[in-house]
This record gives sequence, C-alpha cells and structure tokens, in this order.
Amino acid sequence: MPERISEILPALHKKIKNSAGLFTGIGVSSGAAGLSLYHCLYGDFYNDQASRDMGLNYLYESFDRLNNGYVSRTIYREIGELGSWIEIGNRLKYFDFETEELLKPFDDIIIKQLRSEIVLGNFDPVTGSIGFGYYLANRMRSNGSLGVLLGEIVASLNLLAYHTNEGAFYKSKLKGDDSIYLGISHGIAGVLNFLIQIADHKIVDIDHALIRKCVNYIKSNKLQHDPLLFPIIVDHENEKEVYPNSWCYGDPGVAYGLLRSAHYLADDDLLKYVTGLIEVISKRKYGHPYFEAGPGLLYGTSGLAMLYYQMYEMTGQVFLLEAYEYQIGRLISQFDQNDPYLGYKAYWNQELPVTNLGLSDGLVGVALTLMSYSNKEYQKVYRPFFHLQIP
Repeated sequence: MPERISEILPALHKKIKNSAGLFTGIGVSSGAAGLSLYHCLYGDFYNDQASRDMGLNYLYESFDRLNNGYVSRTIYREIGELGSWIEIGNRLKYFDFETEELLKPFDDIIIKQLRSEIVLGNFDPVTGSIGFGYYLANRMRSNGSLGVLLGEIVASLNLLAYHTNEGAFYKSKLKGDDSIYLGISHGIAGVLNFLIQIADHKIVDIDHALIRKCVNYIKSNKLQHDPLLFPIIVDHENEKEVYPNSWCYGDPGVAYGLLRSAHYLADDDLLKYVTGLIEVISKRKYGHPYFEAGPGLLYGTSGLAMLYYQMYEMTGQVFLLEAYEYQIGRLISQFDQNDPYLGYKAYWNQELPVTNLGLSDGLVGVALTLMSYSNKEYQKVYRPFFHLQIP
C-alpha cells in the first residue's frame, strides 16, 4: 500500500466516524447501510473487529429506523439498497441472516413498486424498473422464484423500445419530457448493461436483435466536432458548454455499455470500435473542457477509477490500467488534512450535509476506492450499487 494511502485512510475513518449522525437514511448511497458496508470493509482491511461490529450495528440501525416510521422521497430505492447489502454481506460472511424470512417484506414492497414503474413506462436504471431489477437479481441466489419478475422487466423493455432506421432507443421518464439519454445511469447504455448482465447469469433470455439495434442507435449519434464523443441527451443543445465525464453522465458509461455489448455479441468489429473510443476517453486529463463533479464514485474521480479498472479486467488493455492509476494518483494528491472534508468535498447537492460524506458522492466512496487499490476484491462489494456487477 502506498505510504500516502496509509496516511489518508485513518484520517478519512476518523472523519466518517465523527460524522455518523449525519447519515440519517437507511440505504447504501448515503445512509446507515452505507456506513455498515464501509465499516465491514474497513474492519476487514485492518483486521479490526470493533469496526466489523460497527458494520453490523449500523445494519440494525437501518432496521430500527425502518420499523419506526422512516420516510423519504427515495425510500423504495433505499430499501432496495439495504436489502441488496444484506444479501451481499451474507455471502461475504459479514453477517449470518436467514434472508428469505428477513427480506420477504422487502421483496413485497419492491415488487409492488416495480410493477407500478412498469405501468408508468419508467425503465430508468436508477429510479425505475431496471433499478428495482438489480435488487431482484441480487436476491436470486436466495429466492430463485424472483426471476419471474426479471422476465416482466425484460418484456416491458421489449415493448418500450422505439425502432427506427438508426436502431432502437428509449424515452426517459426521469424528468417527464421523453428525453433520449444514452448513458449508463438513465439511458440506453444502462438498458444494455442490465439486459446483458441478467443474460450472462442465465436468468432470462434476451433478444440479441434488440441489443444490436440499441448499439446501432448509440453509434449513429456519435458526435463529430464536440469535446464529447456522444451527447448526454440526443438532439439536446449544450447551452452551458459543460461536458460531464463520469460514471453517471458522459462518455465513460456509454463506452462501458458498448463494451459489454461487444463481449456479449462476440463482435470483434464492435470490440475494436469501442476499444478505440475507450482509449480516447481514458486518456483525458482533469480540467477544461471536461467536468468531473468532485472526488466521488457517482460523479467524479473515484467512479472513473472504478470504471476504468473494471474495463481493464474485461479487456486487459494496459492504457486502462494506466488511466486507473492516474485517477488514484489524483485522489491521493487532493488529500488536505486541514480541510473540513480533507480535500474531498463533493460538488452537487450541497444543501444535504451527508453529500460530502456518503458512499455515492463523499468520503466513504473515496475511502473504499483507496482501500480497493490494495485489495481489488473490495471493488466487487460496492460495484453492484453502481450496476457494474450482479454478485
């Protein structure tokens, strides 16, 4: 472990422990379940039983809140995250729960909300049916009957697809304006990512022709004279000239969806095409004209490190390992022990105090990224919460 990381991790740990009261939610992204995941991995990393015990305690705290009337505008997503972490933590031997009984109420809640999103035509990989599909996929090892619900999601995606000469696309319900997103968090790359993962796990058969058409539609929208290779939203003028370059928005997630597709379709030409794109993307350096919103996993540096390393695992391309090392180096260089957030302040959602601390945007995500530099297996624990892996 680099000496600087061994200095940074204890400082992050102290700040996270002292700020635990701000994690008022129940989910993984910014709630008590995220603290549970963090403390379990920190305890494993340093062989610290007290931290492992805290991981279990924060899990109980999530249940206490839920049982005492907890409400939020993202409650269904938080319930899905909490249930997914219990499943993953069980498999990793951090917990020993009888999940079939414990998570049956979660299943019922998620299934009801899932079917509501299907009726609304909301496929969104984060807020809609696909997002709940990842919870069901995580639960499949304990309850194989949930695969039927994944079949319902696939059927709805077949029906929701719009077909043109350029290929197939989806209209987003995220903001109620039928925008066509291309990326991994809200768009076509996210649809590809989901379908291919459940097909790879032999959960549901999918239509190869639909995969091919979605790929063709993304390729047909490649930009010719723009800092981005692909638009965030098709036919949307970039009035602010802001060019996101992150997991959530921008070319990295689009390229990841195409890479998944090339492997699934066993298409050497597509693989060559997307490898060329990824090399261009991965060699971008921080700063104008590209915009990375902070150090976190969702919008910033940590997320790029996570994505580049997984694509390196998939391809063996050395330039991706170099891009991963570059992002880790940036994280290390940002550390400032005199700063309130140790140099890792987030960018968006500053009205929420937990933003700078949580797993998705803040210090927990930074700490996990730095721990996983020494033990890459840790990435497999938090990747599922960014839809990069079904355990």
